[in-house]
Amino acid sequence: QGEIISNVENVLGTVAKTAEELNDDYDLVGGVGTVLNGVGDLVEISVDKVVELDGEYRLSQRVGEVVKGALGKVVSGVGGEATKE
Repeated sequence: QGEIISNVENVLGTVAKTAEELNDDYDLVGGVGTVLNGVGDLVEISVDKVVELDGEYRLSQRVGEVVKGALGKVVSGVGGEATKE
């Protein structure tokens, strides 16, 4: 049992050392941080653009009207079916 624990510790040590070397060679942590910052910026720009377009074209209002109309048709259809029985 002690040998198994020792082997696991050796493997984990090797993995940690390899990960550290890769990070040193390729700056993985810094690169990931840069990518995440870029994604955050893109999300912020996208949200701002959606809000701008919604204000300009009243998209959410139009979608709401379409949904209300569709629900109205469904409700009338169901009401009509109930009166036929």
